[in-house]
Amino acid sequence: MTKLELIYTIALAVAAIALLIYFLVMGIKHGWIKKLTETLNVSMRYAEDHIQGSEDKKKYVMGQIEAKCNELGIPYFLAQYVISKLIETIVKHWNVLDHR
Repeated sequence: MTKLELIYTIALAVAAIALLIYFLVMGIKHGWIKKLTETLNVSMRYAEDHIQGSEDKKKYVMGQIEAKCNELGIPYFLAQYVISKLIETIVKHWNVLDHR
């Protein structure tokens, strides 16, 4: 790796970290995290009660999250991986959670 490639890589990493910090701060400031969590809870309850098949349930929930991200102006690609893993963890431990 040349010096120029190393500088580009470092600059890209700094820009990515700055972008993530920006969206984290904005998420806390505007209540995005709470709104996304509420959407996640409501859509998971609906999917559990009305949709058959785990892949269909996850697809429905991720669709609802994508719609909420679009509504709030959050780039969906930033939230997609984290929320997908969160859904998998919740489903894995579903009988441990209180899912009234």
